[in-house]
Amino acid sequence: MPGKRFPGHLGDETVTVRNVHIVDVLPEESVILVKGPVPGARHSLVKLVKE
Repeated sequence: MPGKRFPGHLGDETVTVRNVHIVDVLPEESVILVKGPVPGARHSLVKLVKE
């Protein structure tokens, strides 16, 4: 059907957020505490890159 709306693919794009500050690192718990927005769902992977 021309013009018919169909479901798409949502949430596959890479999001870059700047100005996120590292507050503390807890190596015994494998935790990095950051201050600022963190994109993504809970328990998802986040990549931190120093620029």
